[in-house]
Amino acid sequence: YEYNQGQALAAEGGVLYKPIKNLVVGFHVFNPNQSQYNEISREKIPAAARLGAGYKFGKVLFCLETEKHSDKEPWLKAGMEYAPSNTFMFRAGTSNNPLNLYSFGSSVLFNKFRMDMACSFHQVLGFRPYFSLTYML
Repeated sequence: YEYNQGQALAAEGGVLYKPIKNLVVGFHVFNPNQSQYNEISREKIPAAARLGAGYKFGKVLFCLETEKHSDKEPWLKAGMEYAPSNTFMFRAGTSNNPLNLYSFGSSVLFNKFRMDMACSFHQVLGFRPYFSLTYML
């Protein structure tokens, strides 16, 4: 088997549904047919499915999601976003797989720019900072 010889075609799709005001429910599936890289290695790309919901109560958004990969146990993710104004947001979240993961972040909007800063804490890897700057058309 030679490296760089594998190729695969994987499908994915999702649906968002708003059953009532302030509630959004979503479902996403990745690689439902478990494509494999090639005939020689027979290494399969894991399938994944996510089901989540978000509810906005005033200036606070609460989110909950479960995720399952074909080769792992399912896990839960929970998050909260507080938006005291239209230009500033604060976020916090947690996940239980593989170990507990905690994250905190904020967003600042100015004109057509959005600046996101975050930090997560993993029990093994420690603190991990994140930063992004987005220009919105």
